[in-house]
Amino acid sequence: MIRTLLILSFVVLACGCHEASQTAASGKDKDPKPTLLVAQRYVDAGQFDEAQAILAAALESWPNEATVHELLARVDFGRGLSFNQAGLMEHGKAALREALGHWSTACTLLPKAAQMRVSAGDVAAMIGETAQAKSFYAHALTLDPAHGRAALCLAQLEMHDHPDLARSLLTQSLEHAGEVPEVYASLALLHARGGEAQAARDSIDRAIELGPLLQGIRVMQARVERLLGDPARSIEILTALGPEAGAGVAVAWEAAACWTELDRPDRAATAWVACFLANAHRSDAGDLAAKAAKAFEAAGNPLEAQTWWRQAGLLGVQKDVESSGGS
Repeated sequence: MIRTLLILSFVVLACGCHEASQTAASGKDKDPKPTLLVAQRYVDAGQFDEAQAILAAALESWPNEATVHELLARVDFGRGLSFNQAGLMEHGKAALREALGHWSTACTLLPKAAQMRVSAGDVAAMIGETAQAKSFYAHALTLDPAHGRAALCLAQLEMHDHPDLARSLLTQSLEHAGEVPEVYASLALLHARGGEAQAARDSIDRAIELGPLLQGIRVMQARVERLLGDPARSIEILTALGPEAGAGVAVAWEAAACWTELDRPDRAATAWVACFLANAHRSDAGDLAAKAAKAFEAAGNPLEAQTWWRQAGLLGVQKDVESSGGS
């Protein structure tokens, strides 16, 4: 009986997908909402191929319907995340770029949608389109000055070049979004870069109180301590996260930076090796191998450096000119 019900459910859902596609393609239904509701259900269920089939037809019938483009963006975004989780980083970036294109179109069609611009900014930031991300976040704040997350995200992108603006945006975020651990952690980084040790530690302590289990906050705590001149303390913080945390690129990057400041490039190399071994399935693993090779060169270990340059080469990353000059 259960098996019969499951089969019937599948048939009904499949028929719904087919009928929605046919309706959209025919253009007979002037109201896109029923069709888009079916598509949204598929998107929410992670059934991107089914959603894509409906939305491709919907795009022909309603090319200026913002929701069509938003749902297409969500399809590409979901696929991008799936590719990244599988280690297919180039495919993931390509899918996220497609998502950004659809969100950009949706924003044009809905000129007063602040949240949609935040979503577009998030994707732009993920694929390294920083200037475009800043523009989306700034526009969102123009539309909705009380959008705390837009203020936080824009502040994080402005921290290096415009710290005063970043500080103002973080204050704005606190006023409108309440106490968020990422806001206090970002403030801590600003204080640390300005040499304000007590303010930096007070801010990061508050961030940890609000998000004690957030690994990203602990990594930012380690960075704060490094910026304040105590990389040894940073290593203690990162080590307390456990060996599995070393698989993360952000943790490896911070650990390598700390060991480099402690004049232990050999330990920096070890951090990159651990990160590579945990991420060897990723299509950009060659970059991690190259980082290990450079760290071994800095440690005066040419044999290990050669081994890791060879590994990087097998993964498509060749020894760069700067490194080859020293060999």
